[in-house]
Amino acid sequence: MPHWILFVGALLAKIPDTVWAAVIAASIAFIATTLTNKNSRAQLQMQLQHDAQQRDRERAMALRRDVYLPAAEALIRGQQALGQLVNLDVPVQDAQRMLLDALAITAKIHLIGDEPTVRAVMTYNSRLLPSYLEIMRLRLPLTIRAEQAKGHQGVADRALADLTRTNELMKQFNISGQTDQAAWARIVRQSEGEKKIMQQHIQIAHELRTTNALEQLAMAKRASDLSIETARCFPDALLAARAELDLPIDGPTYRALFAMQQGDAINAASDFYRELGRVIGIPADNKDAGRASDDDQASQVEAS
Repeated sequence: MPHWILFVGALLAKIPDTVWAAVIAASIAFIATTLTNKNSRAQLQMQLQHDAQQRDRERAMALRRDVYLPAAEALIRGQQALGQLVNLDVPVQDAQRMLLDALAITAKIHLIGDEPTVRAVMTYNSRLLPSYLEIMRLRLPLTIRAEQAKGHQGVADRALADLTRTNELMKQFNISGQTDQAAWARIVRQSEGEKKIMQQHIQIAHELRTTNALEQLAMAKRASDLSIETARCFPDALLAARAELDLPIDGPTYRALFAMQQGDAINAASDFYRELGRVIGIPADNKDAGRASDDDQASQVEAS
């Protein structure tokens, strides 16, 4: 055996037991401290990772809230654009701007939404856009006819102004005591001609407006039907968005309530248009036509 090993062994044998006890105690403390620090670092790393994930989730939720809340309102405003088109006094540019703004807001969902939400919104818009174009097609002839009625009314108004001046000439003729029958005949012919022009154009304008009133009522009914059909896609989009936002709601119950609301809306619209048709002289249909019966509402609930 080498001498240095014997020397080290002899040296260690001379170390007192108390020193060995201190060395062992220090070693145990060192090992315990090392293990504790390692565990603390692991726990800290896990905590930091959890906090980072939580912050990312909160940012994602905040972003979704900032997009989904205006988007829900935009879906309804898109339907309102249909109603704007029905009103011929509202420029078509205003209705178009309302629709485009709604589409722009809902387009943000394509960036952050999950597949069910994106799919539901796309389905909703695929119903809304054809409905908008259909009402635009129905509105176009009404707009042309309204401009024609306005033109005829303008001619009638000018003829009325001319007739008023001619009648004033007739008064002056009589007051002045003139006896020129040829001049009087000319004034009378002029008055009759202006009166005839005024009456003709007033009649044409009235006929155009009457036709427009009937067709505008039909267009309003169609817009109401399309709006209700489009709204049936709303629950899918809303429920998908609530699922992403961790805002649970009972889906079947919500769909049933929404279907009942749809039925009430159909009945109210039917009563409104029937009464409006009565006011403007349209023969009344069957009193139950167009109304959503209890069976219809039940079928809507079952379908939902």
